[in-house]
Amino acid sequence: MRNLFLHIIFGSILILGVSSCATADLKVSKADVTWREQETPDNDEIYHSIYLIGDVGGAEQGASTIPLIELKKQLAVDDRLDESTDVVFLGDNIYPVGMPPLGHQDRPLAEHRLNVQLESVREFAGNVTFVPGNHDWYEYGREGLKRQEVYIENYLSQYGEGFTDYFRPSDGCGNIDVMQIADDIELVSIDSHWFLTDKEEEYDFSNCEIKNRVQFVEAFKAK
Repeated sequence: MRNLFLHIIFGSILILGVSSCATADLKVSKADVTWREQETPDNDEIYHSIYLIGDVGGAEQGASTIPLIELKKQLAVDDRLDESTDVVFLGDNIYPVGMPPLGHQDRPLAEHRLNVQLESVREFAGNVTFVPGNHDWYEYGREGLKRQEVYIENYLSQYGEGFTDYFRPSDGCGNIDVMQIADDIELVSIDSHWFLTDKEEEYDFSNCEIKNRVQFVEAFKAK
């Protein structure tokens, strides 16, 4: 048996603010309510691992955060091949309002808050994905997302081997990004804040594959 294994590392802000951003409740179907009691076969094998970490964009200047320190430690001791492992940053990568333009007084702190996340995976050779969160949209909107994407991809591409697609979906679009991460596993990245907040009424998405909610729903059904 081959299993997909998920490591979930929560940022402290997500835990404190869970009522407004997400739910920490475990969701289990009625048919699988007894899953905890089920025995794991002796020949069970972890086929692919995914580390999920989010809401870690609030580091103080000159410091990191406990979730990021723990992520880096875990990646260092994980004896599975990096190629069989993914790390996904689930959004709110820069608190409180995303990436300011160059020259802005808040730009150095925003860069630092990204740098500590990027440093946690700099020596990791597997796939890394950043998706935007609601705080990444605040204040600077789509332009802020584009600046964040450029910064992340320029930083990590120094250490990758020709791979640059670290921020998905790209370009502040509402596209549905699908990446094959193993023979029978696809990672689907979407920007839920784009969908939930009528972004198509606020920005010009004419250069995007998906331009409005109707197209998003149809494309999602087709995946």
